[in-house]
Amino acid sequence: MRRTLLGCLLVLLLWPGLGRGAELVSDNFNRADGGLGTNWTTITAKLAPAIVANAVQRNTTATPSSQALYTGIAWPNNQQASITVTTLTSGSIGPIVRGTAATTTDYVAQVNAPCDGTSTLQVSRVVNNTATVIYGPTTKTCTAGQVVKLVVSGGTPSTLTVYYNGVDQTGPITDNTPILSGSAGIFVTTAGAATTAVLDNFLGESIAGSGHMLLRMGQ
Repeated sequence: MRRTLLGCLLVLLLWPGLGRGAELVSDNFNRADGGLGTNWTTITAKLAPAIVANAVQRNTTATPSSQALYTGIAWPNNQQASITVTTLTSGSIGPIVRGTAATTTDYVAQVNAPCDGTSTLQVSRVVNNTATVIYGPTTKTCTAGQVVKLVVSGGTPSTLTVYYNGVDQTGPITDNTPILSGSAGIFVTTAGAATTAVLDNFLGESIAGSGHMLLRMGQ
């Protein structure tokens, strides 16, 4: 029995594709008010998000939405991005994966206000600025301070999952006509005051391997 358990532990440590992803970039936006900086690229046909009081809100203009990609690194195709919900009383915020700024193409997980028990979650595939909802909108409880993570992996098909504070909210979402590559980033929009939708703490990670393996212990 001891050998079996030791073998399982070795598999968990050494098997490619298991374990947490490697951190690629993090940004807490703790700097002067204004633009996000040179490592960030505004998505074409969208507006540039703004840093205000060490967090991110929409552009001073309400529409279209404010979206940007972190283009200061080369992203692997299997990637995950997360943001922290600071305030969400109007509008939507969320992480982006596999985005291409020049073509307005990406996957986006939208947490829709209000951030309480009636909040909804949806995931969209956006290609050439045309959005197709591939999950939701479905009611999901939102709390201020929660971390929202969007994960994508695989080729054709690709699989996406959204997590709130590490808890799976969607199960695997299969996309048979996927976006295959790109950069991760952030999304924020609101028709109300800019301060009604605020996010913070962007984190981008790689995913070790192209899939996931579930190891059931003791069976």
